Amino acid sequence: MVIIGHKSILLVSEPVKSLCSSCSSMQLHELQIYQKYVHLFWIPFLPAGKTGYCVCKQCEKVEKQDEVNSNLQNQCYNLKQQVKAPIWMYAGAILLVLLYLYLTWIEKNG
Repeated sequence: MVIIGHKSILLVSEPVKSLCSSCSSMQLHELQIYQKYVHLFWIPFLPAGKTGYCVCKQCEKVEKQDEVNSNLQNQCYNLKQQVKAPIWMYAGAILLVLLYLYLTWIEKNG
């Protein structure tokens, strides 16, 4: 039985001041960038894309990056460009390459 799936983790969270579309107050919002990754037997294999969210601190409304005003969209896009996926998200791929190199070495010297 092969267990494959995906998860998301919070990469970065940054406060910004903007007008909320839901409660119409000029409050602090929190831009959050989540990184999705694919796992095989719960071992992270490869990153699979980033998603941006905006959370209003006043009304706690959560909106996706494409649902907010253009100013917040640009800030979210810039924040997504700045953060990179952590190296541990490539653990499965790295283990696979190491296993291949090891088996090749054994076949050559064995």
